[in-house]
Amino acid sequence: MEKILGEKESTYKILNNGRVVLDEGDYIRKVYFNKEVFDDVESTIEIGKKMHPDLFVNQGKDKYFWVRMKKIEYDTSYTRDYETNVRNYLRLRDYHDDKCKRDLSPKNIIYQKSDGKFYLIDWDQSTTMSDMKTYYKRELTSNKWQEIYGSYDELAEKFERLW
Repeated sequence: MEKILGEKESTYKILNNGRVVLDEGDYIRKVYFNKEVFDDVESTIEIGKKMHPDLFVNQGKDKYFWVRMKKIEYDTSYTRDYETNVRNYLRLRDYHDDKCKRDLSPKNIIYQKSDGKFYLIDWDQSTTMSDMKTYYKRELTSNKWQEIYGSYDELAEKFERLW
């Protein structure tokens, strides 16, 4: 990396998943630079491909890891009720074992404008669960959901019915 004027000599390290997102017209490409996350991102994307085979176009790994996905004209999850969003998130259970996509938040579920089909997005990181129900309940009743759909108690009651 180029030295910035007045900067001490140092070693740079790419933090977190170190990615950029590129708009390629009909496609979105995510490029990851941190080799330490390549395997996790790739295995998480494999779960996503099982769930949404029409979303993922191709991928590659060399100096960088990248994945190309179709670009979707979409409505946000806020256009749907809590139960619909959670019901769709719970479909994810059919595609993984103890390793699951992280961040089951309202911002990571979208609905295609043309037909209303839902897509889970942001397949960048995974988590390993010891108890599936506990994980899903914690994620799907978190503050991110409460800000939009109601109190923890209200959401927990709805979650239990849907589980």
